[in-house]
Amino acid sequence: MSDLAVRQGEATQHIGPAVVVVAALIAGLAAWGLLALLERTVGRAPARTFRIIALVVLVLTLAGPLGSGIGTSSRLVLLGMHLTVGAALIIGLPGRQACR
Repeated sequence: MSDLAVRQGEATQHIGPAVVVVAALIAGLAAWGLLALLERTVGRAPARTFRIIALVVLVLTLAGPLGSGIGTSSRLVLLGMHLTVGAALIIGLPGRQACR
């Protein structure tokens, strides 16, 4: 199994499990904050507005793994993780309203 690595300027950074978990937590907290803000400020369809904004942000963040991943396997794994976390947040987070 090869290591996940990205280029940062001239340096190479290896991506371990801790980095993945922290990045997913930060994305989740940011998404939760955005949804909470939209629920307070958007009168109609805050979940729909959230999903549109989150989808645009997800597409923009895909440039990171595509541009900085070292090797095809690193790029594909990083893309897969981005898409997995993004899909979970886009689909699952607004669904929490039904639990209230």
